[in-house]
Amino acid sequence: MGRPNWSSKAREQFQAKAQVIRGKLSKAKAELERLRSNGKLTEKGKRNRTQLMKECGTLSIACLVSYMEKEKAKLRKLKRSYKSKVKHEEARKLKKNSFSLMRVEFTRTLRRSLRNRREGCESPTYDAGIRYDGNGETLFGSVEEATEFWKSLWESEGPGYTSAKWLEEIRSAINERVPEPTDESLELSTEQASSVITKKRNWSAPGPDQIVTFWWNKVYCVHEGVAKSFQAIARTDREVPFWFTEGKTSLIPKAGEFSSENQRPITCLNTIYKWFTSCLLKPVDKHLNENGLMQGEQSGAKANCSGTIDNLLIHRMVCQYSQRGHRNLSMAWIDVKKAHDSVDHRWLEQMFSLHRFYRWIGDVITRLSAKCNTKIAVRTVKGMESSVTIFPRVMPCVRGCSR
Repeated sequence: MGRPNWSSKAREQFQAKAQVIRGKLSKAKAELERLRSNGKLTEKGKRNRTQLMKECGTLSIACLVSYMEKEKAKLRKLKRSYKSKVKHEEARKLKKNSFSLMRVEFTRTLRRSLRNRREGCESPTYDAGIRYDGNGETLFGSVEEATEFWKSLWESEGPGYTSAKWLEEIRSAINERVPEPTDESLELSTEQASSVITKKRNWSAPGPDQIVTFWWNKVYCVHEGVAKSFQAIARTDREVPFWFTEGKTSLIPKAGEFSSENQRPITCLNTIYKWFTSCLLKPVDKHLNENGLMQGEQSGAKANCSGTIDNLLIHRMVCQYSQRGHRNLSMAWIDVKKAHDSVDHRWLEQMFSLHRFYRWIGDVITRLSAKCNTKIAVRTVKGMESSVTIFPRVMPCVRGCSR
């Protein structure tokens, strides 16, 4: 017999894993129905109960319902993963023949661009080819009009609240619990740096350098040099170059009046910068876990934890109890305004000092904040235009900022 192809092998693996999960669900459902009806325990039921005890620990109705919901979530995740793998494999087969030509063309274009830069030729610009109606209703008159609001907002310094009384109470509590920060530096091997970049999406939107993650993943020969460069940034006091922290910001219109302030700014950073900051996440998490600085109730922005799934499981369980027990249930959804607002750079630097992180982490954050810069690219009546370089004094408080 010939060697089985990828699709048949993946299908067999998926069916085997799905069969195990369905078996667990069937046993849990049978035991749940027995407990609710107070039925007799058979020999088969005893064997199933022994297996469930190993999985759940305690066999109560609440534990079994929670266990079944988690297993169902695993099964749904397994199905999505299998479908995604099949889709990517089909796309890989279609692009297999054209990839070699694309790689050659990419190298040729890169050499041509470097040669033109040395000769002083103007670099090519990217144009998505989008065209609007000529009425000017959805276009800015000039790039200054589009960036006026965001420039004044980002370059203004916040109060920082450095003299707040409650801050001194928190500082005293942390000083009693967390030891003095040490002078140890970043230890980053080539294997660790490579494992970080492989977790990122290959074709996510790149920054101003236009290099997507795919190429950083495939060019293995530069990983060792990148790891050494990251260590040099963390261990020395040299200022980082402006291109390293540079961003490209696009303004996405919101519903309502078309104005500068009614836009949603999306900033794309260079992949090399995101690679470096992701390498800083491991020592930051280590400090938080060792000293118990992360709230135990926090489900988001934590490793090996999905806050969305936990909230959905709790919501579903509450609804099921209410429905089956014929009880009244009142629910309210709270939409927090400015939940992802901005944080002043001085406040961010002070928080690293307050929580007694390693000194080198605070120094790196300070140097990166000082060089943070971006350009806003908008489409005006004159075409695609970019603003002058903006040096923000605030950063978006997005997922992971509190980490």
